[in-house]
Amino acid sequence: MADNQKQLPNAAEQAINDILSKSFTTGYGITPDTQSGAAALRREFLEDEVKMLAFSSSDFTIYPMINKQQVNATVVKYAVFNQHGRTGHSRFVREVGVATVNDPTIKQKTVSMKFLSDTKQQSIAAGLVNNIADPMTILTEDAIAVIAKSIEWGIFYGDSSLSADSPADGIEFDGLVNLIDATNTIDVRGQLTEATLNKAAVTVAKGYGKATDAFMPVGVQADFTNGLLSRQMAIMPNPQGGMSTGMAINQFLSSRGPINLHGSTIMENDNILIQGQIPQQNAPLPATVSAAITASNGGNWATGEQTSQNYKVVVFSDEAQSADSATATATVSGALNSVDLTITLQPLYQAQPQFVEVFRQGKATNYYYKIARIPANQFTNNVYVFHDKNAVQPETCDVFVGELSPQTISLLELLPMMRLPLAQMNATVTFTVLWYGALALYAPKKWVRLKNVNYIPAIAADIQANYVADAN
Repeated sequence: MADNQKQLPNAAEQAINDILSKSFTTGYGITPDTQSGAAALRREFLEDEVKMLAFSSSDFTIYPMINKQQVNATVVKYAVFNQHGRTGHSRFVREVGVATVNDPTIKQKTVSMKFLSDTKQQSIAAGLVNNIADPMTILTEDAIAVIAKSIEWGIFYGDSSLSADSPADGIEFDGLVNLIDATNTIDVRGQLTEATLNKAAVTVAKGYGKATDAFMPVGVQADFTNGLLSRQMAIMPNPQGGMSTGMAINQFLSSRGPINLHGSTIMENDNILIQGQIPQQNAPLPATVSAAITASNGGNWATGEQTSQNYKVVVFSDEAQSADSATATATVSGALNSVDLTITLQPLYQAQPQFVEVFRQGKATNYYYKIARIPANQFTNNVYVFHDKNAVQPETCDVFVGELSPQTISLLELLPMMRLPLAQMNATVTFTVLWYGALALYAPKKWVRLKNVNYIPAIAADIQANYVADAN
């Protein structure tokens, strides 16, 4: 009897399971081959909107604002009036005297146009089916965003010297980091402060300009605001109810007038290494890197930075980049140390290396930050020794302050952004979006670069999604 009482619940459970397995249920499956019963009748709902997770046109800062000037030659020359004639004592003369000849200083400058392109391809069938959005529209908008982002990055960081041949033969145009007068670079090594902005405004003023705008990663702008929160003396009523606190600083009143602060979400993204990327087929081979220490070689290491330092190097051709190198490590033990990285390019390559980028790991985030770009024309027998004296610190960024006027800075355009259909070789539609131009900084003394500025180093979503933790 005890055995029958044990078996009855099992039999009841089996009967219930049989009923459930025969029920007309819809379930959660999404694979057609396994959908049966009511599941075979269920429609799947796909929203008719593509959610944007990457940057968009609203993320651009300087590109929409900068003056754009149409030109009609691949080489543009302009004259700059550098200096008036001598003034002061030499212009005073005796009663019957006349002054000596006193000429102003006028020089000619040259800007070479560079060429940007982004190519897309779509099958004919992809445009015929019932899509939630037009694939061609998405490809066109993506190409425009890619070119605009590349131009904005070039305005800040472009470098025409990155070539395997000779300087100025590189395919990038020079950006502010290379065009600003060398004496107008201020090494901050700390947070952006009102005193720093005033110093930048004075530096621009001594170049006979007036700082109007400052461009920085949004993490700098937020950090700048955080340093001023203690000045907020009141909590304000919110029109929707409740109270509001905090403040947004988007302008600084300097000794030379207001400076508009522009925080960018994309400005420094390309200065962070995405590890573990699979290189394209035509990419150069990775470099070999070793690290050593020179005891007294003009280094500038703070006490907290005198520790083990990790480096990686990436090799670039015109069209692709190599996988990142193996990690090279050296331990800094003194303030004047330099880390000497011996970078060796592979003697055989599928694509001509044009330059290398050197990255150093930050201690707080463990991400690798770009600290140098070295043209291949500086290598001797495929070898170059880079001396890291801590001139550029990881987990910091740049702020550019200057006069944003057509007389000071312009984006020269030989070909404004346009869509060009390409030859159709199969059942696809291929096109490219082109832009030809370069940056002209007519007055290098009217802009300032603040480097090694601390900020909130939040990593952009599209970088973080592709980031692979370093196994080393």
